Amino acid sequence: MQHKAENKPLKVAPELSSAPGPKPPIKIRPDPKPPSKLNPASTCPYYHDGQVITLYAVESSYISHVGYLPFRDQLFVRTKSGRVYTYNNIRPELYLEFIHADSVGEFYNQRIKRNHKQ
Repeated sequence: MQHKAENKPLKVAPELSSAPGPKPPIKIRPDPKPPSKLNPASTCPYYHDGQVITLYAVESSYISHVGYLPFRDQLFVRTKSGRVYTYNNIRPELYLEFIHADSVGEFYNQRIKRNHKQ
């Protein structure tokens, strides 16, 4: 049984056609993530294992500052009370999700505090 090929013209979507006329501008956003919650203008030094770690202020009612050491996969979270918690094995991808979360405090409670040891 042979199939006959149909000779129908291909339909091209209007936005892909090469029709003359002005083309609408294409908006390309280099970073599709929401803006980071870190405030680089407001920092706090934290001393850990003989090293100074810069903690950055964040928009949160519970967390005041956060810092991250990518070469150690360590996250530092300073609460409004002033206590600093250190979390190990925090992958860079999780840290980026954390600082771009709609709610830093909610993300911390659900994804970091519950799942990672201090």
